[in-house]
Amino acid sequence: MIVEEFEYFGGRHFDSAALGHLLAHHGVLDPRSRAPLSEPLLFALGGGAGAGVSHCPSVAREGLGAGLTLLGRDLLQNFDGAFVRGALDRLGVAFEMAETSSPKAGTAELIEQLKQGRPCLVWCTRSLPYLGVEPALASLNLAVWSVVVYGFDPKAKVLQVSDLAPARVEVALEALERARSGIKAHRQRSLFLKPRDKSTRPLSASRLCDAVIDGLRQAVAGQRRPKIKAFSLIGLSELARSVSNLQSKQGWYRSFPGGKLYWPLKELFASIEAEGSDGSFHRELWATALLEASDLTKKPALKPCAELWRELATLWREVADMALGDQVPAFARTKALLRQRRDLFLQAAQLPMAELTRIDQQLALVEATVVERLPLESESAQSLLLALGKRLEALVAREQSAFDLLAKAVA
Repeated sequence: MIVEEFEYFGGRHFDSAALGHLLAHHGVLDPRSRAPLSEPLLFALGGGAGAGVSHCPSVAREGLGAGLTLLGRDLLQNFDGAFVRGALDRLGVAFEMAETSSPKAGTAELIEQLKQGRPCLVWCTRSLPYLGVEPALASLNLAVWSVVVYGFDPKAKVLQVSDLAPARVEVALEALERARSGIKAHRQRSLFLKPRDKSTRPLSASRLCDAVIDGLRQAVAGQRRPKIKAFSLIGLSELARSVSNLQSKQGWYRSFPGGKLYWPLKELFASIEAEGSDGSFHRELWATALLEASDLTKKPALKPCAELWRELATLWREVADMALGDQVPAFARTKALLRQRRDLFLQAAQLPMAELTRIDQQLALVEATVVERLPLESESAQSLLLALGKRLEALVAREQSAFDLLAKAVA
């Protein structure tokens, strides 16, 4: 059972890629080129870049890590599909959503939509086998992901999904049900587009222009009117202080003694460079979105915003590299493996499961060794945290300037 003429082509962020796959199949095209909408524009349509921190202390209590995730995209903390729903509403594309507390009922709804020839976007955790995150850690850490399901083999009980990889991806039904059940607030939610009919009008240039501007304004609102301060630049600023505070029980030095300090350093790096993006805390994708938005909307004021966020992309990479500095071989090995895994997944024409599994095993081995004994003297660890906190503070100030500049451009 395969949705006819569905094409997968990969992507750079899970929600914008999933949205792109759905809209391309549905025939929603850029009115200027009559080609599928670019992923940077889709990223902007959903709300674009964000900034904030998610911290789950339960992860550390279970000995699974620090429970730290930096949020580089707007609405990432929402479990109701707000990013995708917002983009579709702005474009005027009709859709339906189904939800249930029962995994079996969720699967039945999914299969029914496939029978009608509708690919479905589903939200889940990052516990899908090819993503390499343990189910318990993915659930505790609220590691959100999304894919588009476009096929099902009932005999093998295997689903075909589109993801960031430009490759055919298959997932066992049991694994997808487990991933969809990992975050209760997801409620087995699936989204599918309503069929087009004779009354459906093509997307107009004016509608697209207004939609993109509204998406950019959402990015600004996410920082100026956050419902929860942690999910904004305020949260990142508080994180910077906790990194460099060597005396407080809430500071990294005392919260993660000895080898456990590896956990937040690794998770900070992964949030910026390795989780669901092609690196740079989504700032490269965002900068490209702003450039495309400038051309579309005839707003030259967006170009300096793009230039500033392009600069910020480099600064975020530098912070990531600082967290896992090359002077510590185990740290250098960790970031090399994380980047290798990211690139394999994003670029492979065929999903290299054996190689991805090998990298995951090597990462686990490095972690076990470092957590047992931190390969860094106390004075060196303290110096690293003081310098890292200072760099993060400066970066937060620069991000605030960028969002202020964007607010003026779209006022």
